Amino acid sequence: MTEGQAAEIIQFIKEHTDDVDTLLIHCFAGISRSRAVERFAREILALPPMNDNIYNEYVYSTLNRVWNIRVEF
Repeated sequence: MTEGQAAEIIQFIKEHTDDVDTLLIHCFAGISRSRAVERFAREILALPPMNDNIYNEYVYSTLNRVWNIRVEF
């Protein structure tokens, strides 16, 4: 996960959450990367967390770092 990829994910989430009821997050394995994005999306959208502690910490921390750096989101 690069900072550029994280910025694209954040932008996508912010652009599409006002006009949809469901946000499907998917990766090939569907285990840790998608769960990291899901955890991050729930936080920035002020949704309650899920009881799932298995997620890719690198992906999650990269998303958080980019979110905190790029205030234009």
